[in-house]
Order: sequence, then C-alpha cells, then structure tokens
Amino acid sequence: MRFKDMAWLLVAILLVFFPCAADEITTITLLHTSDLHAHLLPDSNGKGGFAELRATILEQKKLTPDSLLLDAGDMVQGTPVSTIYKGLPIFEVANLMGFDATILGNHEFDYGWQQISNFCAVANFPILCANVIDGKKKILADSPDRIFVVKGVRIAVIGLLTEDLPHLTTPNLLGETKVESILTSVRYELDSLKNKAEIFIVLGHLRDPESDSLARQFPELTAVIAGHPHLSMKEPRKVGSGIVVSVANYGRELGRLDLGWSKERGKVVSINWRAIPVANIEPDPLVNAAVQAWERRVASVVDIPIGTAAREFTKPEVKELTERALKEQLGVDFAFANIGGIRDQLPRGTILARHIWNIHPFDNRVVIGRFKGSDLPPSVTGQNAVIPQKVYTLAVSDFVAVNQAQMGTNGLQFPPPGDTLMRDIVIDWVKKQKVLQ
Repeated sequence: MRFKDMAWLLVAILLVFFPCAADEITTITLLHTSDLHAHLLPDSNGKGGFAELRATILEQKKLTPDSLLLDAGDMVQGTPVSTIYKGLPIFEVANLMGFDATILGNHEFDYGWQQISNFCAVANFPILCANVIDGKKKILADSPDRIFVVKGVRIAVIGLLTEDLPHLTTPNLLGETKVESILTSVRYELDSLKNKAEIFIVLGHLRDPESDSLARQFPELTAVIAGHPHLSMKEPRKVGSGIVVSVANYGRELGRLDLGWSKERGKVVSINWRAIPVANIEPDPLVNAAVQAWERRVASVVDIPIGTAAREFTKPEVKELTERALKEQLGVDFAFANIGGIRDQLPRGTILARHIWNIHPFDNRVVIGRFKGSDLPPSVTGQNAVIPQKVYTLAVSDFVAVNQAQMGTNGLQFPPPGDTLMRDIVIDWVKKQKVLQ
C-alpha cells in the first residue's frame, strides 16, 4: 500500500474511534422590560398592563423555561397607585412577575433617595447599580452586578444608571447620592468579573449615546439592554462588536434576546432579538387580582369625572393645555411646562382625575418668579412680544426652576416653591372648562 493511501486509512480509523466533538450551541434567552412606570393597567389602546405583560412572559417561558427576566429601570412613578403610596405597591406586584433582576432608574429617586432602601427590602429580586453611591460611598442598590447560571453558562449582568441623574431630579430628592462614570464603573466590573462569567451584559438605564459608547469601547460586552429612551426598536442597534436593544415603555412590549453560546469556541456565535407586543392576551389571574386590589384603593380619589375631551390630545397639546391652565388659574403672564414632565396623552371622552394624575404623576410644586422681559427665553415667550425692561410673572414647576436647561436658559432666580401641586391646578382648571375642544 502506498504511503498516501496509508495516511488516508489512518485518518479514517481515527475518525471512527475518536470522532470530532460537534460544536454544540447552547441558546441563552434573556427576556426584558423597561420603563414600566407603574402602569398597572393597559393603556387606552389595550396595550400593556402588568397582568397582560405577565401572561406574555409566561408564553415565552413555556418556550424557554430557563430564560432570565430582566428590567431596565423606572419601574415606579407614572400612575396614582405609585404616587400615593410612594412606589412600594409596584414592587409588591412586580414580585409576582418573575423578575430575576432590575436596576435603578432616575424615577426610582422621585420619592427621595431614602425610599430606595425600602424598594430593595420589598423586592424579591435584586436591584442592581454599579455607578451610584450614597454619602458614605457605598453602593445604593442591592449590588453592582449579579451572576446567573443558565444551562451551565455563567452570565454577568452589570447594572448602570445614566450620568444625567443630577439633571433629572431635584437636589432634595437626590441628597448626597453621587453618580460615577459609567465607563470607569464598567471597566472595574469587567476586570473584577472576568474569571467569574462567560457572557457579560449591561442592564442600563441610559441615554442612547451612553449605551453606544459602552458597546463600542468594551468588546467584552455582548449586549447593552437599555431603558430610558421610551422607544421601540425594529431591530438591534449594532455598535462595535456588540448590540444595544430596548423596548417600548409602559409594558407595551417584551424584549427577547437569544444568544447562541459555543462552548467549543468559548464565545457567543449568534444573536437574535425581537420585541414582542403585549396586547390581545388574557391577563394573568394572579397578577390581575393584585392590580385590581390596588386600583380599588385609589379609585375613590382618581376615578372621578371632571370634564370632557372633545378629541384626543397629544403630549405637545397637553403641554399647551397645562401652560394655559397655569396662566389662567394663577393669573401669571407666562407659564412653562417641560415636555418630559407630560407623561401621557389625554384620550377623547370623559376626563377622569386619573387622566390628569397619569399626565402629571409627579408631586411637582408650582413656583412663580418675576423677571424682566429681556431675561425670558424664547421657549417661554413664544410669539409674544415683550418689553425688555418690563417685569413679567412666570410659573413653572419646582423641577424646572432647578433644571432651567429645560427652558433653554439658566440663572433665573426663583423663590422657594409653595405647597400647590401643578396636578391640582390642572384638575381645577379642567373642572372650570368642562369641555376641552
């Protein structure tokens, strides 16, 4: 037999008795939500709702029982149940949802930084955040990260909050809380966890540029699962060697991220993601019972008819209505409401006090300042001509008074806020108007 033939025969024998190990691909599934904002009930279009979201989660869990369920922050603040009871009922209901972890969002600070320890105590899942510390330089959340083992693969989830936090709240709510660099925090986390996990995920409540920067600068990250933008995505955003994904707010979508892990190659070899609508589904009975119990507790306060909307009003239109209400109720020359503080649309039909609570869930107090016309920015004066040296009155929320960049200005000296809530002014104004055209 020739040498060449003997070589081929030897290879054949080796393949029979020592077959090459197939490159087995393990699929790791991460389900995710963000910016639920305490919207326990579906919206006016039948989308979202905690019980409906739970039913959608269970459908996916039937397909992949060992998947993780993550939330990217801002679980609280947005409806009367959360506002009246300072967010705690939302975590109680969330305990029935099956979350494996959530993170701090900026609105977790809306009831004061001290309330976060109560959230951590109530939640039966960890609240993560690596870059927010208290006055004693200790992590404010439960932990900076958490390692999960799914199908034998270790997944490190790192929690992050936007560095913009100081501009998204007021100093009295923030206290001595400090936000550290997200880049520095992630570098530290990756170095600390590099021998403890195979897959690294950032679960972040971040601005889009922050998410993209992380994906671009850290090739170790497989994905950034983001919250905060309140925007639905049709497909993942490919950045560097990783991806950024997020879903619609108010529980109207559930994200599903499938990662194909190759043990042979020691890396993720495939990524598939999609957003699953939460609509037209029978609500989960256990979560629905909890939701209805809490809604009954606030119904006597908020389910009161106060007027009629002849049509639907968009958020920009609701902003204009709010400014008109402030001017007419307070008798001021100008009023400004930041669009970010308008949290919902106003549907056509009977207006309940609940609708105004959903639009203005924050306990923002009204501040009235006196300023020369020359000091007022165009965002306030609009098309109105002002006399430069004349003094005008301006009504804003205490949030805007501190964060004047919302108006495109700074340096205006407002007096301390009173006790009047912006929400109450709008409710009283709607009662007077009776019908909004």
